[in-house]
Amino acid sequence: GNIADFSSRCGIAKEYCLAAPGVDITGPVPGFYCADGSADCHLRLEESGTSAAAPFVTGGIGLLAEHFRGQLGNDGIVRRLLETADRSGAYADSDIYGRGFLDLDAATRPVGEVRMLTGDTLDGPSAPDHASALSAGPAFGDSLARSLAAMEVAAFDGLDAPFFRPLGDYLLAGTPGRIRLGDRLGILGRDLRGETWSTYGAGVRVRFDMEPGVSLDPELPADGMPASVGSLALVRSFGNGTLLLGYRQHPGWGHGPEADNGKPEKGFGMEQSGAFTGGEAFASPWPALARDGASIGYARTATKKKNPWRIMAFRGAAQYGERRDSDDARASGVLAERLLRQTTESGLVLQAGWMDEDHRLLGSRPGGAFGELGGETVFAGLLAHRLLPGGWRVFVGAHAGRSTAAPVRAGMVEEFTAIWAGSAAMELAGEGIGRAGGRLAFRVAQPLRVESGSARLRWVAGRTPGGRAEVRETLLDLEPSGRQIDFETTWSQPWRDGTVHLAAVAVWDAGHVREETENALLTRYSRTF
Repeated sequence: GNIADFSSRCGIAKEYCLAAPGVDITGPVPGFYCADGSADCHLRLEESGTSAAAPFVTGGIGLLAEHFRGQLGNDGIVRRLLETADRSGAYADSDIYGRGFLDLDAATRPVGEVRMLTGDTLDGPSAPDHASALSAGPAFGDSLARSLAAMEVAAFDGLDAPFFRPLGDYLLAGTPGRIRLGDRLGILGRDLRGETWSTYGAGVRVRFDMEPGVSLDPELPADGMPASVGSLALVRSFGNGTLLLGYRQHPGWGHGPEADNGKPEKGFGMEQSGAFTGGEAFASPWPALARDGASIGYARTATKKKNPWRIMAFRGAAQYGERRDSDDARASGVLAERLLRQTTESGLVLQAGWMDEDHRLLGSRPGGAFGELGGETVFAGLLAHRLLPGGWRVFVGAHAGRSTAAPVRAGMVEEFTAIWAGSAAMELAGEGIGRAGGRLAFRVAQPLRVESGSARLRWVAGRTPGGRAEVRETLLDLEPSGRQIDFETTWSQPWRDGTVHLAAVAVWDAGHVREETENALLTRYSRTF
């Protein structure tokens, strides 16, 4: 690390002077061949002087030119060599070493904050690279991953050098529609809305999650887990109907063809028998994005002249618990329904609603250089059930919605078209099956999926040596490659003062990804003490 006694000192040229190795340098000399005639052997000489030091700098310039794909330019490379030189220890003496000792490792790494451009020039608007990401909601499946897979973006450091990354690296995995055995096993045989208590014309329903000593998450300790309120619902007779209040529950659970508006203890909405390992197949899927919050509504009891109806307003966070992506985004909306037919044998319900997401769009959230956006959705649904001979009952449901983007801050993602999405489910359940009165049920369901929609992506893929940003554009197709279909068969049987639950689950195109198939067998024994 000492300066050679025969070397010149930088002196008055210290602002443009660089030090490099130059004493007893071992280097190859091409042209000397091995005994077998190959050119893999070289004569190695010990050299000193500028003849040894200059090639280090020359080679470093060539390496940087290649590393930055010829986009940095001569002036940019020279500046980078001088700015990134090692000035620690003895090399801090600028009168001797000038800008310092050549450091090619530092020269190939970012200097200062790395930023992604959102404009057309290097000095235009930008956002920190580390804060730029795109989180895709489950309804989009693999659409963004497929669209971004073959694209590359350039981010720039404090010296305007480009650093290249695949755009897909900025995509955060959303909530997958895959089999989570812990979650599904915890749901099997349970009503997700919890236990019911009713008195004096009022009903309360509460579910507690994560009981002490129990953890469905293998990454969390099993001991000492505190119990928390998973969901809470209150119904109270009020005038000619029922007042509905909810906390941390799916607002869509308060609706459905089996809702009994005249009896508060039964006025909690659609039946959640616990027969299956999921409880949202027939509920309107959009209010699920506000499930970590509060809801309030009113249900009008049926009269001789009018069918019953109910309406509920809600506001909450996009997700809670269940190891999902949690953030500060909020969604607000209204869900209304009218019972077109309601008897003990059959029921028909028409639903409609509106929802506003302040920093999300169908559960997807861009950030940083991708911009910020919210969205509005109008949606409708049709639910029906009918009693069949032999104690069997069939349920069907379908929902569809149209979402429009509302940009909050400009970024690389822009010009959304209308996004159409939908879900559907059909269920067949039989009570009192077999000698011991078991339950046999079958369900086929498609969770919320984007059916059509697109957005324009505009990004900077590099720069010219003269400092001009190279901008690219493409149209992102938001429809995923597959269509997730859940098939489930369950059997519940009383046994030894408790109940045995069995479930077979098959998922085609899991997460709306083509040819992603998953299967599971689950069993659970429950007993109340």
